[in-house]
Amino acid sequence: MNRWKKLYTRVFPASKYQANRYQANLCQKQERLEQALYEQVLECRKLSSELKEIKEIVHALQTQGGGQKQVFQQYLAAEKRKTPIVLLNFVYHLADHCNLNCKCCDHFSPIAKEKFADLASFEKDIRRLGELCGGYARRINLQGGEPLLHPNAAAFAIAARNHFPVGQILFTTNGILLPKQEDRFWKVCAEYRIEIEITKYPIGLPYQEIKEKADAFGVICRFYGSTQSIQKCTYLIPLDLSGKQDIRSNFNGCSHANECIMLKDGRLYTCTVAPNIEHFNNYFGQDLYLSEKDSIDIYQAQTLTQITDFLAKPIPFCRYCNVAGRRYGIEWGQSKRDICEWT
Repeated sequence: MNRWKKLYTRVFPASKYQANRYQANLCQKQERLEQALYEQVLECRKLSSELKEIKEIVHALQTQGGGQKQVFQQYLAAEKRKTPIVLLNFVYHLADHCNLNCKCCDHFSPIAKEKFADLASFEKDIRRLGELCGGYARRINLQGGEPLLHPNAAAFAIAARNHFPVGQILFTTNGILLPKQEDRFWKVCAEYRIEIEITKYPIGLPYQEIKEKADAFGVICRFYGSTQSIQKCTYLIPLDLSGKQDIRSNFNGCSHANECIMLKDGRLYTCTVAPNIEHFNNYFGQDLYLSEKDSIDIYQAQTLTQITDFLAKPIPFCRYCNVAGRRYGIEWGQSKRDICEWT
């Protein structure tokens, strides 16, 4: 009988007083949490109202006529580039080369030698970034070149998700190799929440079949930009081989700056042109100089803020980009590997 009494007193409060105190503590905790939640709701309503007001002002400014609208949009874009990002987003090359080789490719893939990323090096780098970012990212873009040329592309996606549980992770691909992917690839994408982003080129691929297969495995699959309905065009990002451009004005006017961030060999770059310039230099015998000041070492950086502050500033390599000479809406075609595609 004593054994059952001990068990009873262990499970239930020993007295009505203890039971009442326990219940009172729970009620007080509930009240505190409800109050905190109510305060958060009020703050969210306030912020939502402020955001709505700001959006209305911005919309009014953007719809103004004449040159004033264009000036405002340029100013807004420049301010965005100079503002450190909150959540990191970056590109990583699984392969520098490509199986399509578009003309004017700003990653220089048509003139890049065959090169595959090393999984061990990537795991080391992604682990370090995961530590600095607390496992949060806005977007991690596994691309190239053509990422699916890598024989172990799925392993990179797994490593990225293991160290970044929160955030968008995707393959950006031309889609040529997607019909050849085994079921394991699609299962990995589904299990680890890896998305597929296809740039749709006029090359006759069975895009609808690819989309249906992705849907069957529960994988998010979409088309890059407007290529779902509009034929892919390209753009020219000319280089100034003399390196006499103004780095600050170039940075402010560059759509890649602080947006197309790239991770390469343990370093982060504010754009994808600088870290891939080696292919241009090697193929055309040029010497556009890339220094350590053009990137930040993720192992030397102590905080994410230190990294994002660096990415929001011009780099010495900006002097090689002729931003004012950029041309858009060029008819898509494959590269002839002529230097005029990049100058």
